Amino acid sequence: VKLIKKQKIKFVDTITLKNNKKLYYDTRIIKISFFGLFNKTYILGIAIDITAMKTLNEQLQKKVDEELEKRLEAERILAQKAKLAEMGNMIDNIIHQWKQPLSIIKVTSQALEMNLEIKNLSEEQREYYIKTIIENVDFMSDTANDFRSFLSPDKIKSEFTIKDCTNKILKILFLRFRKQKIEVINNVEEDIRIYGYKSELCQVLLNIF
Repeated sequence: VKLIKKQKIKFVDTITLKNNKKLYYDTRIIKISFFGLFNKTYILGIAIDITAMKTLNEQLQKKVDEELEKRLEAERILAQKAKLAEMGNMIDNIIHQWKQPLSIIKVTSQALEMNLEIKNLSEEQREYYIKTIIENVDFMSDTANDFRSFLSPDKIKSEFTIKDCTNKILKILFLRFRKQKIEVINNVEEDIRIYGYKSELCQVLLNIF
């Protein structure tokens, strides 16, 4: 019925031999009508053995798939190394950020302990010491949260300002820039807003800085 409608059918036929070897044939079936002479319709079938070509194509495809998998694996390894290097830089930045507040907390705690031992501690001094420790602990906590957001890219797009990204980065890199005597002029306009993945843009800007 299909042949009568289409006049011609083309398909690849597969034959499996007893030894499980497969033979492939490019098969064409054509309807030929001779109404003018014999008033009859004939069906012509042609099958061309394409086993060798099919086998070669399969081998080539297999080779291409293997090479592609090797390249993808190499890219995965490079991406993993890049991520580990980035995490190493992040940890290095955290260490730089935490050195000063840790030092302040240590000195303040020692001063508080000493004044408690000699019983020479006024209420104002006690509040000052505690406030200094809490402020530096909060600073370290905020820094850790900032780094966590960098290492965990947003999965949902949102609207945000570029200024917020630059402020975060300069806050993270403040001590390193100061140590290297680098002055950064952050003159990004407050109202420049974009729609996208905030932490991913922050990561890019962090790498650039």
